[in-house]
Amino acid sequence: MLTKYFPLVVYLGVGGFIFALIGATVYMLAHGNGSTKSDNPRSKNIYMAAIALGVLGSAYAGYKITHEFGFASIAIVGAVVYALFFLAGLQLAAKKGVRKTMTGSFYGLFAIAVAGILNLMFFGGHAGAENRRAKIDVTDKVSLQHGAAVFRDYCLSCHGLSMVRYNQLTKLGMSEDDIRQNMLTTADKIGETMHVSMRPADAKQWFGVVPPDLSLEAAAKKPDWIYSYLTGFYKDDNRPTGWNNLYFENVGMPHALWQEQGIQELSEEGKKKEAAHRTHEDLVLTTKGKQDPETFDKTANDVVNFLVWASEPDQTKRKMIGYGVLAFLFVLFAFAWRLSKNYWKDIH
Repeated sequence: MLTKYFPLVVYLGVGGFIFALIGATVYMLAHGNGSTKSDNPRSKNIYMAAIALGVLGSAYAGYKITHEFGFASIAIVGAVVYALFFLAGLQLAAKKGVRKTMTGSFYGLFAIAVAGILNLMFFGGHAGAENRRAKIDVTDKVSLQHGAAVFRDYCLSCHGLSMVRYNQLTKLGMSEDDIRQNMLTTADKIGETMHVSMRPADAKQWFGVVPPDLSLEAAAKKPDWIYSYLTGFYKDDNRPTGWNNLYFENVGMPHALWQEQGIQELSEEGKKKEAAHRTHEDLVLTTKGKQDPETFDKTANDVVNFLVWASEPDQTKRKMIGYGVLAFLFVLFAFAWRLSKNYWKDIH
């Protein structure tokens, strides 16, 4: 127990120390006057660098806390503390003149951005078993094509991709003839969307719930969670489908890939644990499938990779445009910084 939670104590200690450092830095910036070093431009640059490093360090500590230990509540409290630190700095700086008001405003806006980013990470956390790591590479066309083929064979009968058209698969290196011959299972034309042929009423009757569309599944949930989910099914005779899932307790979906993976069951040690405390090591492969464990993990990873691509087929292009915009802003910032220094040089 001590060995398991010692890293958590370290991360909490680091986070607490950095919070204190940021608070002291904001206080010194806000309460500076003409006789203190905090009004020195060089000192201010040092303080700003300390805050930036503190933000990065605390964000890393929060990430480790939520993703390795599942304590999202601790991280949420941390986000609130972040916001309070910077908003307090904004109010204090507002009393010290125009230049400090601008400085405080910068910190306040920066705090809001940081809190938003951290909250996205926190709500992506989980309270159950620790997620396995998926290897995502949307430029790997071999992986994407294999993932699309597996999705067609095992998933498309229940789960659609209503926001993806068949002809968009040409971006994966497939020709239109390949799509017509090998992928066009639920439509007549390649310009149609990848919808399911199963009626919602039938799905409700068979599964108790209509299977969700997976167009944005990878965007709504982390790829690591989807990968863990696909590899986390185990036999459970108490469930209507005969299956349960380590990462989604009492799931209504049957294990569509059981013939490929084989049959997993909870170990005796795993049965003694609460569902939230089980790990993937508590699953034992009792019946081999068509694929060995390493091959099946690769198959599941390819499906997740395809779903990540399907959530935004043009994401690679978007990122390239983003890099160009950031480069432009970086150059613009240098000119804006020099202009600001020249504009305020005679104001004390």
